[in-house]
Amino acid sequence: MADGPRLGQGPVQLRPEGQPGPANDLSMAIRQSAFSWPVVEPRFLAIGSRVGNGVLRERRVCDESVWFDNKNWKLGLYFGRGDRRLWVPKRDELGCPHSTARVVNFSHSMGRKAFRVLAIAYGICIVGVGLVVCALVGHRW
Repeated sequence: MADGPRLGQGPVQLRPEGQPGPANDLSMAIRQSAFSWPVVEPRFLAIGSRVGNGVLRERRVCDESVWFDNKNWKLGLYFGRGDRRLWVPKRDELGCPHSTARVVNFSHSMGRKAFRVLAIAYGICIVGVGLVVCALVGHRW
C-alpha cells in the first residue's frame, strides 16, 4: 500500500539531478494532492469566543465613550478614569482617533506610574538646565 498510488496519482518517481521532470523531492506530489486536513477548533474555544464577544463589545463601547469625553483630555494628555486601556489613540484636530499615533492613559494604574517617572525626569532636567545656565552666567554660590 505504501508503494501504490497517492490519492489518485501514479507512484512518485524521483528523477536524477539535472534532468527535466518533477522536483527531486516529494513536494510535487504533496502539492498536487487533493486531500486537505480539516481545521479542528476546540469546542471550548468556539464557545468562549461566542460568550466573550458580547463582553468585549460592551467594554469597547464603554472605553470609547470615555475617550470621546472632552473633560478627559488636558493639554493633549489623556486622563480617562473609566477607560481600561493603557495606550489609547491620540486625538486629531477634529477630535477623531488618529490611525497610528498613541497616547498613554495617565489614569490607568500603570499610566500613573509613568506620569510620576516623567514628572521626576522633567524636574531633574529643568533643575540641571537651570544650574548650567547659572554656571554660564557666572553666578557663584
